[in-house]
Amino acid sequence: MTSEFNGHICRGGVYDFNGIQYNSPGVYIDTLFSLGGCDSIYFKLDLEYPPDFEAQITMEKDTLCLGELAEIYSTFNNVDSLQYLWYLGIL
Repeated sequence: MTSEFNGHICRGGVYDFNGIQYNSPGVYIDTLFSLGGCDSIYFKLDLEYPPDFEAQITMEKDTLCLGELAEIYSTFNNVDSLQYLWYLGIL
């Protein structure tokens, strides 16, 4: 019997699978044998880095004066994600 798994590992990280720690992407195979030795289970792990993403942050203005409101937009992988309002007020 074969069980297949897919996993992601961060660069510099460790991925624990079936009690074994892996620190780089690749295809790993492990085998578990029954006590009688007749049956076995094969584990296949396809470990890869998560896809890279591209982030962009933009503002309507390059500079702000005290008391002005700024709108800041962020985009991840060409998908609009967040909008921030920032106010430089007087404390």
